[in-house]
Amino acid sequence: MNFNSLKSENVNEGIKKYFIYDNEIISGNTYFWRRLLQIVLIPLFGLGLYLQSVTVYKRAKSISPKSKYLHLWSIWGGLGIPILLLISLTSINIEISYVFVTLPHLYLWLTDRIKKEQNEEHIKEQTEKYIAEIKKNKEKN
Repeated sequence: MNFNSLKSENVNEGIKKYFIYDNEIISGNTYFWRRLLQIVLIPLFGLGLYLQSVTVYKRAKSISPKSKYLHLWSIWGGLGIPILLLISLTSINIEISYVFVTLPHLYLWLTDRIKKEQNEEHIKEQTEKYIAEIKKNKEKN
């Protein structure tokens, strides 16, 4: 058994990724499970809102790394649940909560960038093969 992985610095590095706005790419499933666990952390430690903001930022960046709206996604991630609670406590129509909370959440959860990247990579490979064949045929002639 290797105890080197249990050093405090390794544990800190593993936990640190949940608190930092960085370039970590997370899948839709990871996004879903993190959000679910963070909902529990809101009343327990008060960290849930911040962690949700970080998770939404990372997921939005995973889907569209060059988006101009990453900070808006981050704000939505931290304020989505408090706004949902405000909507439910007021006389505002409850359907607004579906537009404001549910639709963006479903977008982040179900959108899959990996397939798009694989398709783009496949097209690039096919194009390079085609160009290589053309060059080879020109050299023969």
